[in-house]
Amino acid sequence: MTEKYLGIDVGGTEIKYALMTEDEFLEKGYIPTPKESMEAFIEAIGQIYDQYADQTKVIVMSAPGRIDAQTGFFYSGGALSAFLTNVNAAELIKKRCGIEEVAIENDGKAAGLAEVWKGSLKGVRNGAVIGIGTGIAGAVVIDGKLHRGSHFSAGEFSLLDSNYQGFYLQNLWAIRSCTPNLVATYATRTMEDPASLNGRIFFERLQNGDEAAKQVLDEFCGEFVNGILTLQAVLDADRYCIGGGISKQPVLIETLNRKIDEIYAVTGNALPVIKPEIVACTFHNDANLIGALYHYLYELKQQ
Repeated sequence: MTEKYLGIDVGGTEIKYALMTEDEFLEKGYIPTPKESMEAFIEAIGQIYDQYADQTKVIVMSAPGRIDAQTGFFYSGGALSAFLTNVNAAELIKKRCGIEEVAIENDGKAAGLAEVWKGSLKGVRNGAVIGIGTGIAGAVVIDGKLHRGSHFSAGEFSLLDSNYQGFYLQNLWAIRSCTPNLVATYATRTMEDPASLNGRIFFERLQNGDEAAKQVLDEFCGEFVNGILTLQAVLDADRYCIGGGISKQPVLIETLNRKIDEIYAVTGNALPVIKPEIVACTFHNDANLIGALYHYLYELKQQ
């Protein structure tokens, strides 16, 4: 019988979940992410598990933060750090659900594992995943393997400073190059309420020839490739895979490649780094679930 697993992808806004096998999703759903307390968060995970307790005894999970992927210990929890800090969430989930197998990986690193396993980084020696969402998630792949770093924080691209004037949060890559800021910048140009817009509306207008949307995307991608070049100076990677919901938009990837082509057309051989390939991630919003399963099956179970 095919083994089933409960995949859980914790985000700052939603918890997505799926009953899955190694090859397919059997059922999907989502709930709002509880933010009031650890107790509410663990109970929410438990209630999701209760729906599938008769089909699986394994939870594979991705979440934001600096996480020990061997133990499920959170040193910090990203957007959920108010309660996901210095706590072993895996043990709490095991106790609530009455199971022994809970595997947790950082969300950006889970996306990287998915792309290495079955996606856009399969067979690539050195590369990176950059996830664009409410912030910037990341993963570094060296010699075909995920690089976690000495303290589980390799790939925290969100902290790149895109406009150095001292350490100001508003200058961080996660703030300037996230989907909400793309939408907010467009809203400023069109004098609309940002709350009335979202990424879907932005790209619909772009496809319909909206000039303001074209200009905002061009500026957004111009700044974004500066971040990629900063990474390239350190990583010397072959390929950068762009993830997150907006990576499904071909125009985003096309514009990123056009902007980096423009830089190299001007600089020629003056830059001491090779122009990297920029592609979309294969799995987009499903990457974290797939990578969390890979982490359990091929990293933890095979130890």
